[in-house]
Amino acid sequence: MSDNSKDWLSKAEIDYFSPFVSLWLACNSWYNFYYPEKGQTDRERINIIKDDKTKRNHLRRKFKELLQETNPDATSFRSNLEQFSRALDEAGIHEKGNGELVCFDNALYSSGAPRESLIVKIKKTTTGKLRKKDANRVIDLGTLTVTSDKDKLFAGVFEMIYQVRCNLVHGSLEPSKQNHTVVKYAYQLLWDLMHF
Repeated sequence: MSDNSKDWLSKAEIDYFSPFVSLWLACNSWYNFYYPEKGQTDRERINIIKDDKTKRNHLRRKFKELLQETNPDATSFRSNLEQFSRALDEAGIHEKGNGELVCFDNALYSSGAPRESLIVKIKKTTTGKLRKKDANRVIDLGTLTVTSDKDKLFAGVFEMIYQVRCNLVHGSLEPSKQNHTVVKYAYQLLWDLMHF
């Protein structure tokens, strides 16, 4: 009997490109239903969702819950958020149309607002904990600390997921290993958000 483990292992690897598109279609269907009067294009609806702080915005509410809770799903979500940032940095994906870099350091959280970093650089204690003076101004994701403004963080991250979708659907995203990693984490984040 021969060892077929490597062949079977290669067949077991998940290709996140196609499931991400299907998941985006579910998101697209959700916002078309919940925001029917808000613009005619995806871009217009994405902008509304990023700015909507009402109870109707299930994605924003779920995002905030996952940042605050301490259960395994929330811990996984925060880890995926950090990995998404790292993957974007390594892939160097640019927005369609304007060529802006898609990353946490160059976030577009509101249309018409200037881009800014969602990352807040701080020094931790020698044991790796947040200092008291920083505890209210950052969210600690592990090795990455981001703004504690959850509305701004949601809007910036949702925009980045949307930009990954635009690049993938419009054929600008090469099927490279780095881009696959970005799509993997975009998928995992959106998957968690869509389970509201």
